[in-house]
Amino acid sequence: MPHREKVVKGFQITTDGNVIWVTDRKGCTVARFSKTGIDVHYGFEEQLKRGVACVDCRGVQLSPAAWDDFVDSVKKHHGVQLPEMFRPDWCRVRKKTGNRRAKRTDAYVRGVGLKVAARRCDECLFSGNKIVTDARRDQLLTGLRKNDKYFICHKATARGDAAVCRGFYDKEPNRACVVARRLNLVAFVDPTTGERIDAQEKESEAEHVSLTRIRR
Repeated sequence: MPHREKVVKGFQITTDGNVIWVTDRKGCTVARFSKTGIDVHYGFEEQLKRGVACVDCRGVQLSPAAWDDFVDSVKKHHGVQLPEMFRPDWCRVRKKTGNRRAKRTDAYVRGVGLKVAARRCDECLFSGNKIVTDARRDQLLTGLRKNDKYFICHKATARGDAAVCRGFYDKEPNRACVVARRLNLVAFVDPTTGERIDAQEKESEAEHVSLTRIRR
């Protein structure tokens, strides 16, 4: 934000892009907003009368809400509405650009089914070429079993999508995988492109165990 100045109801509002100052008609700084916090003071005469300067001085978390609190405080104590043009960039809500693709975390898509990678990728968690250690793999699988979650193929994650890892589907299927298979709701997709393709179903020993648990 460039340097800006504006007079509102006799108060001079100034910013250098990072700090905002509010000065009253007598040249006394009655408010300041920066990354260190909110400082709202009494007017010059009131400070002399009370013997204190601060009326609302505090640290804040760097967020859009911090600026809103400052604006409300200045208006409450000095009757001045600070223009939105003075809001610093670090207190703005950042909008997602059109080039950024929101990442999916749920492999189930209504009208499509549970998306599952048609084949294991070249760095599958269940291969010797996995990108994590054996200890980390075991830790992940333990957490997935405990919470009845499925493992998302990282190739799908890289393109902002979600598809169940084929190795997981074959060897460690959770309840969602088993139910989707029984209801014919599995949609096999290419792990790299995400395109829907035909793939051979494989029923593993682990799936038999999961089915047994569900029946019980």
